Amino acid sequence: MDDLTDPPLRPLPARAVRLLERVAAPPRPVAHLRAVHDVAAQFVDWVHGTARGWSSTPRPCCSAPPRTVRG
Repeated sequence: MDDLTDPPLRPLPARAVRLLERVAAPPRPVAHLRAVHDVAAQFVDWVHGTARGWSSTPRPCCSAPPRTVRG
């Protein structure tokens, strides 16, 4: 098992991998970082896909005009 590639998740950016290797990061935090990175990327993909759908297909929950926040 290689903490930088196993289990199969989205790869970390090369810059992050170099840093983790340089500081000899322990396996558990590396695995956690990989999982968080993968979930964050999935979330961004989902938001990006959802936002594209809003312009052509409004959802009932989002059909009300946006409220302005005054502070």
